[in-house]
Amino acid sequence: MKMKVIAGCVMMALMILTGCGQSDQPVTRGEVADRNAAMEVERCARQYLGKSNSGPDTEVWIMCLHSSSELAGRNKINVAHQVIRYQKKNVFETSGSSAELSKQLIDRINRDE
Repeated sequence: MKMKVIAGCVMMALMILTGCGQSDQPVTRGEVADRNAAMEVERCARQYLGKSNSGPDTEVWIMCLHSSSELAGRNKINVAHQVIRYQKKNVFETSGSSAELSKQLIDRINRDE
């Protein structure tokens, strides 16, 4: 009985975190995995942002994107889009007030710099 309650709570939490019921489109397992990886990117970035020994904020976000996406086995561009969605701004580029990734950044992410 306890396991069913725990499983129900976990499912409910996942539904809330993934935004189930907020759109007409179903959420795929891949999107859920990308969102989970995006949360790891944010967690990673929060550890380094503003520290005296870390680089510029955009570099921290990109470093965390690379490591978290690799560990989760997810596409870096898809995860980056989820991070932008959660942050409500493009944290990967200083000049990017747009919520879209520039072609130059996409190329850089794909080159694993």
